[in-house]
Amino acid sequence: PILIPIGLITLRAIFGEAIEASKTSSQFQVSQIFLGFIDFFGEKNLALIGGAVAGLIMLIFQKKGDKDALYTSVQNALMSAGVIILITSAGGAFGAMLQQTSISERIGELTQGYQMALIPLAFLITAVVRTAQGSATVAMITASGILAGMATTMSLGYHQLYIGLAIACGSKLIPWMNDSGFWIVCKMSNLTEKELLKTFSPMLTLMGIAGLFVTMIAAKIFPLI
Repeated sequence: PILIPIGLITLRAIFGEAIEASKTSSQFQVSQIFLGFIDFFGEKNLALIGGAVAGLIMLIFQKKGDKDALYTSVQNALMSAGVIILITSAGGAFGAMLQQTSISERIGELTQGYQMALIPLAFLITAVVRTAQGSATVAMITASGILAGMATTMSLGYHQLYIGLAIACGSKLIPWMNDSGFWIVCKMSNLTEKELLKTFSPMLTLMGIAGLFVTMIAAKIFPLI
């Protein structure tokens, strides 16, 4: 079940150019059937559904007619995954809402003339969004959207790569109960929420802060421009 979505998505990426060419071709070829199959089932959502269906079929054969055990296994899986999906979806909606505001222009006005301040600012914006809505991916996308305009128009004095590194470091900070990754680690490691907050969260926070200092030092010594 795990290999099915990975394989389908990978095949769709490998044959991407051939798939696009087959769509515009006026002549029918046998290979178009294969490419159409890969294009349809290689779509990420359908590929994941295929993996889930394969896993369910394997579970049915494993339980061998024991309906109670089958229902319990499916229920536990849905309870664990459902919470993660809902939290991630809510976080994505919150991040998209922030991107629609005019906060980018305001930040550009506040940091005018303080180019080096954009690195810790990018770090802080990502950290705040990450802590508020949970998803590191959404936090990085949101911070990138906020800072993209000013990072391309201002004379930074260093490569924009360092802004990206600061955003990546900020996404490490303060993982807690609204983070889907937090729950995955919690469930897979058999740790309680309290234990994870004492170990996993401080470790990632320290990693992010250390990365910020390294990024600022590197931007000063090796501006790459």
